[in-house]
Amino acid sequence: MPFPLRTFLRHPWKTLNFSWTFIRCITIALVDRFLFPLACRPISLHTEMMRCYLGASLSCFLELVFSAPPDLDPEDFKRIKLNNVPAIMVPPETQLETLAAQQKDKTVVLIYAHGGGYLFGEPLMYMESYKRWVGEAKMIGVNLVIVAVDYRMSISIAIASGLLRIRGHRPHL
Repeated sequence: MPFPLRTFLRHPWKTLNFSWTFIRCITIALVDRFLFPLACRPISLHTEMMRCYLGASLSCFLELVFSAPPDLDPEDFKRIKLNNVPAIMVPPETQLETLAAQQKDKTVVLIYAHGGGYLFGEPLMYMESYKRWVGEAKMIGVNLVIVAVDYRMSISIAIASGLLRIRGHRPHL
């Protein structure tokens, strides 16, 4: 069963809220077009309907967009801890402790903090981008290691504490 369909069936109240939000948005768009037929509109009705769908789905099902894809291969990454901060590392065969001792000129460690405004998201949701970046770096002869921090979500803390604790791991990077 496809992932979005499973999510809809697993959360009936969210699905009902999504339906209500979507129908309400479409109704407003159609009434607006009926009441003001000569108004200048920069987008087509089709685009407006798609915006209604995306807006309703994002407001009700954040986990469809801001979570890891369900078909991730666990061989593509390694879960690590940096100063007790959970993170993932791509490519998984890299040993951070030995990178500083190797002193390779062509090795770059990218510490990545995912987006989401400290409200939602996780580092695995960008796995396809990580793999693409590592592959493109290899093509130009650079060994890229990505460490994506899985920091705590909080809107009450100005800077995520996990990102601050990562600084203590600099000798290995």
